[in-house]
Amino acid sequence: MIDSIKDLAPQWLKDLPDDNWQKARPKALLEATFKEINLIPSQADREKVWNVWKELGGSVASFDELGRRLSSFMDASYTTLLEDVGTNPGQVNLGPAPHTT
Repeated sequence: MIDSIKDLAPQWLKDLPDDNWQKARPKALLEATFKEINLIPSQADREKVWNVWKELGGSVASFDELGRRLSSFMDASYTTLLEDVGTNPGQVNLGPAPHTT
């Protein structure tokens, strides 16, 4: 199954010597390809990788690592949002004013 997605592996992995442990171990190739699935341009090819992953499985980042990544993403998003609002305050639309009685 992994041989069917070998050509979708990240370029850095393809460039490794054939005796490198990541290139020589099919499961390591699958994990590296899955971790960089977002770099595969074709949806059909991403689904091929997903189907192999779904069947064979592999290791994933720990909950702590996922939490750090989410926190970093939220921090960067917030900073980007503040910069955009500061640059274009007239473009901010918060909807209609709340009704008061």
